[in-house]
Amino acid sequence: MLVHFTIDSGCIPIDKQAREDQLNEYLSILNKYDCNAERVARVAIRRHLDTHTEFTAAWIACTGQKDEWHSEFETVYFSLEQVSIDRQTRT
Repeated sequence: MLVHFTIDSGCIPIDKQAREDQLNEYLSILNKYDCNAERVARVAIRRHLDTHTEFTAAWIACTGQKDEWHSEFETVYFSLEQVSIDRQTRT
């Protein structure tokens, strides 16, 4: 389920998703790589939000080194990379 994290440790379910079919496809691919990856990423995001009031997605997922992701997000990176490569080779 997609959620909106709030700064006060809240979590608001999002019931309308742009490109929902695409999101579901990506989550399915992610689940094939690692069935715990989504949960691990959500915990890492929540942990970051608990200690930071300003951020971007890159600040949460990336180490600051070129093309290096925190280990909690590596599965997300690799599964999305595979989607990108697959789509490029299909066209």
